[in-house]
Amino acid sequence: MTTPHDGLASVPLPQRTGSVRDFDFLVGTWAVQHRTCKTPDKRWIELTSTTCMTSYLGGVLNVEEQQFHARGTRAAAVRTFELEKRQWAIYWIEQDSGVLLPPVWGGFDGDRGEFFGVDDYAGERFLCRFVWTKLDADHARWEQAYARDGEAWDVNWVMDFTRIAGAR
Repeated sequence: MTTPHDGLASVPLPQRTGSVRDFDFLVGTWAVQHRTCKTPDKRWIELTSTTCMTSYLGGVLNVEEQQFHARGTRAAAVRTFELEKRQWAIYWIEQDSGVLLPPVWGGFDGDRGEFFGVDDYAGERFLCRFVWTKLDADHARWEQAYARDGEAWDVNWVMDFTRIAGAR
């Protein structure tokens, strides 16, 4: 996979494939601890959310809705699985904008999933990588990173998921 022609140099990125069952582990309700660094001064901000993920259409679609407590806002990840390519497309949408952001594409190998795309960050276009890690039945981690070259990834958002007891 190479990046789209949008001003970035063509950078070869891994092409991950997966299974329609890759995100089954995430079905349910979770408490999420966020650490995000979206400020120019590289200051990390911590916040919490409650997340509920539901699978639809035999697993080819799932929706994860996040409720951010302190902000009083919501956001959602919408994931679709393309059967022919055996790849997930992950989209993000925030209540405040209503804009469906461009997807990242990929899949899982074991307990680790990698997804790649192109995104805007701080007014510039960057390569974007999501990494999902299934830690155990009740814990997972997600991280987002940006790079210009596909090699030096700068992590700017980490979410640690803990399943809410009895909410599977």
